[in-house]
Amino acid sequence: MKKTIYLAINFYGVKRAILFLMLFAGTYVLQAQDIHFSQVYLSPLSLSPMQTGNFEGNWRFSNNYRSQWSSVAIPYTTISAGFDAQWYYHNEHLAWGIYILNDKSGHVFLDVTKIYLSFAWHKTVNLHNFHLGLQGGYVHKGYDLSRATFPSQFDMSTGAFNSSLNNGEISINDVTGYPDLNFAAGWSRRFGRVEPEIALSLFH
Repeated sequence: MKKTIYLAINFYGVKRAILFLMLFAGTYVLQAQDIHFSQVYLSPLSLSPMQTGNFEGNWRFSNNYRSQWSSVAIPYTTISAGFDAQWYYHNEHLAWGIYILNDKSGHVFLDVTKIYLSFAWHKTVNLHNFHLGLQGGYVHKGYDLSRATFPSQFDMSTGAFNSSLNNGEISINDVTGYPDLNFAAGWSRRFGRVEPEIALSLFH
């Protein structure tokens, strides 16, 4: 008996898979660390811009304070505050918010201050919830250079560092700042008492 085997190939799916592999083949490994909180759900505007207005209610205020490494001479302290509210324009669910964060760390008082404005759009289609968020702001960083010591400031006569000596460094900038932009998109859907959420956030 002669058997005929039909092989069907989904060329559209193959093209998407090839494109996906090409995109990841050209990426680089990046390593960085940003200020974060252990209880991320209590800091929604720092977690993702799409969380702006993503709650039940009219407005929301959040505040966090953290103190780490209290056993050392100068502990690391972080404080943040955020406010966001919802409004509707022509049946479109929109939201805005403001987020402020300050972090101090180390012996030289490394200071980081961030101020952001957040905007988000939320849409429900056939029980599927779609979210888009955009966050823009300014980041200021600085430290107290007078509290730092350098090898050239070691006084051989006393066997200790002398901060009044020339540090030997040229063009040290102890203050810097730059604009910042963050973006996020996500999806969620309620299944009974459970509402899973999938999101992608891009932070500068």
